Amino acid sequence: MAEPAIERAQMLDPLNPSLFKTAGRIRFASGDYDGAIAAARRALEINPAIGGAHGDIGNALLMIRRFDEAAAEFGKEKIGLLAIPGKAITAIRRRDAVGAQAAFDELRRAEGDNGLYQQGQVLAQWGKSDEALEALEEAADQADSGLVYLLSDPFLAPLHDQPRFNSLLRKLHFV
Repeated sequence: MAEPAIERAQMLDPLNPSLFKTAGRIRFASGDYDGAIAAARRALEINPAIGGAHGDIGNALLMIRRFDEAAAEFGKEKIGLLAIPGKAITAIRRRDAVGAQAAFDELRRAEGDNGLYQQGQVLAQWGKSDEALEALEEAADQADSGLVYLLSDPFLAPLHDQPRFNSLLRKLHFV
């Protein structure tokens, strides 16, 4: 239902980079990572300074295991809540424990409680399910806006079989 709406909006306003960034996020959530990359790149063509697009590309590149390209995109991202967890997850995927820890520490230091959702993402990818769930539960207690992605975020997939994750989904009325 979201794709036809965003496609219509793009047709009506083809020079609005936010619509292309949003289209990329919809495609990312549906698992269309190449489509997500293309949409975010289009947003950058329209407005090279748009925030979030490089991080969105990096996230999609991580999902298709193009780690060097993902790292380059995260290096261009100005929004710390996208860049820093992206660096941490890239390091995790590369099996670079020192780099992952350094980026995770940076996330906690730079973003504090504002980055609880992103801490959950990183910890889930790191295989630290209990810690990830603690971060997400605290994010819920603080009404963290990142939780809107809870149901569709592939970085949280390692938590899907956890009873605490399903309890959190119920608490937030996702199910």
